[in-house]
Amino acid sequence: MRREPTRAEHELWQQLRRGQIGVRFRRQEPIGPFIVDFVCLTRRFVIEVDGGIHDDIRKDLARDAWLIRRGFFVLHLDNDHVLEDIDGAMDLIEQALHDPDSVFDPLNVAEFFVTDGIDGDLRWKHDAPPSLTRFPVPPP
Repeated sequence: MRREPTRAEHELWQQLRRGQIGVRFRRQEPIGPFIVDFVCLTRRFVIEVDGGIHDDIRKDLARDAWLIRRGFFVLHLDNDHVLEDIDGAMDLIEQALHDPDSVFDPLNVAEFFVTDGIDGDLRWKHDAPPSLTRFPVPPP
């Protein structure tokens, strides 16, 4: 766990901790083998604030797949989005809390997973971007 949040995480936390959207978030919360940026446990809702391009998208995929399999919704917000339009980022969070299916953001890897079969295995949706599908879905 990092001691100091990024500037974007700090700005977002200042908004989330006020509780104006009606739910309680925790910051830098351990969930299983991962530490997520923000989580509302009662809604099983995770927010990750990410820099542009990740060095290791496989780690992100593994974390997101693990969380999705356990019923969490994962919303990714870009650092620049948070810093340049905090109100828009908060609106997106509120929208996703109330209607997760209405939120489309290319950073949201979860958007492109679908549960396959009775055993709950994940697979890529047919319309997932090639930039993601070149990676295998992480095992459970």
